[in-house]
Amino acid sequence: TLAALLDDGDSIDELEALLPQLAHLTTRLPADWLLTSVLERFVLRVCESNVHWALQLTWIAYSGLEENRPEVSTGDAEVHARCAALLHRIEQAVVYGAKMVNRDTLRSAALAHNVRRWLDELKSS
Repeated sequence: TLAALLDDGDSIDELEALLPQLAHLTTRLPADWLLTSVLERFVLRVCESNVHWALQLTWIAYSGLEENRPEVSTGDAEVHARCAALLHRIEQAVVYGAKMVNRDTLRSAALAHNVRRWLDELKSS
C-alpha cells in the first residue's frame, strides 16, 4: 500500500522516477475523484519528510503552471489553478508538516461526485 511505502526510504527513492507521472495524474485527473485526492495526499506526505521530493514536485508543478497560463492559447485554466493550489500545498507540507486534507473531506467529495454522476445519468435516460 502507499502508506507502507512512506516508511521505507528505499521505496521512496525508487518512486522518484515516477514523480512526473504522479504529478501529472494529481493535476489532470478530475479534482473530485477519490483517487486524485489519495494521490495528492500521498505525494504531500512524502514532501513532508523528503525535501528532495518536495523540490522536484515544485519544479514539475511550476512547469505545469507556466504551460497552462491563461494567456497561452493551449493553456488549460483548470490545470493552471490546480498546479497553483498544489504549489501552495507543497509549501504548507514542507514548512508546517500539516496534514492538509482529512479523510472525511475526501469521502464526502467523492460521494458528492458519484451522486452528481448518478443523477445526471438518471436525467439523461
